[in-house]
Order: sequence, then C-alpha cells, then structure tokens
Amino acid sequence: MRINGYKVTPMPNMICPKCKSKLNTATCMHDTEATVSPNDVVMCNECESLLVFNKDFKLRTMTEIEFLELPDEFHVALSMLTTRRRLWS
Repeated sequence: MRINGYKVTPMPNMICPKCKSKLNTATCMHDTEATVSPNDVVMCNECESLLVFNKDFKLRTMTEIEFLELPDEFHVALSMLTTRRRLWS
C-alpha cells in the first residue's frame, strides 16, 4: 500500500508513549518495504514525537542526545516530512 507516495506496511498496534495515540503502520523513507528493528526511529503521526523501538519492540521517547547523534540526512528528511505534514493538514 502507498500513502502520499511512500510504501506503508501494517504493523501490530502500538501506543505513542507521549500522546497515547495508536500507531499501526510503518513507512520507510526509502522506496522499500518498512520493517522495524530495535533502535529504529518512529515519528508519531499525531504529536510528531520521535520515538525509538527498544529491544522488546516497545516504543519510548527519543532522548535529546540520541536526536543530536542522528545523521544529517535524517535531520533533512525529518524537516521535509514535518513540512509536508503541516502543508497537507
């Protein structure tokens, strides 16, 4: 399935630890099918919090240090994504 040009993969229901919204899909920034692994980054569709999967595939809020350590390309992609989301809303 595709939404706004991105491949979307259904995932087991998860809850955002910050706003308690239900998250049940994953989208990959590249043109591949989305999969998740421990330490993968997720953005909540509702509150735009950055979340991280722990080793048990539970979500937790990303720390500021983790955010600063992300590669520059992630920061650029995140900026583009949040700008698009605000324009579509």
